[in-house]
Amino acid sequence: MLLTEKKQHLYPALQQYVAARLKELNSLPQQRTDLLQPIADYLKQQQLHRRKLQLLFACTHNARRSMLSQLWAQTAASVMGIKNFRSFSAGTQATALHPNTVAAMQRAGFKVSTTMDGHNPIYNASYSPTAPSLLLYSKTVEKGFLPQGHFAAVLTCSQEAESCPVIPGADACFPLTYTDPGSADNTPQADEAYDAVSRQIAVEMLWLFQRLRA
Repeated sequence: MLLTEKKQHLYPALQQYVAARLKELNSLPQQRTDLLQPIADYLKQQQLHRRKLQLLFACTHNARRSMLSQLWAQTAASVMGIKNFRSFSAGTQATALHPNTVAAMQRAGFKVSTTMDGHNPIYNASYSPTAPSLLLYSKTVEKGFLPQGHFAAVLTCSQEAESCPVIPGADACFPLTYTDPGSADNTPQADEAYDAVSRQIAVEMLWLFQRLRA
């Protein structure tokens, strides 16, 4: 978790990846932009009232989609020069950041390293050599260090749809579901599945934060 105060220089491989994704912004389906626009509207209102910009990405196990969303949101905010933004992720169950998620992050160009081993390892994930890294590990929405107010919850898996009202302190809850790449675990298609979800999230987060510059 970090506070972005200015646009940061990305790692070279990640910079190339992001440049390619920026070319895809105009190809987003209308059904996806219809889901993203209310999130952009919420953040714009926060900007207007000079409040913190905070999004909590929630998914049942906080192991795949919510973690990718957290990292890509923070990166996209930096790419677009959006100040005072923080991204978080959590779940209804604490499991562990899945190794396939870590590998997908690394293939996109992020620097990800383990800082503490165990059944729920803690990782440092970085998008820039000049910005603080994010601490990524699985956690539940009740953890006290998550935002307690002035934030919106973004629900990244369908199982969370009914759980929206119980996310403590959220100003609003927005559905933004993604296909679970975990269905391809232990198959030859695993890398492809994780990369596809990571790519979709990257494009959509860049689209979202581009709207905050207008």
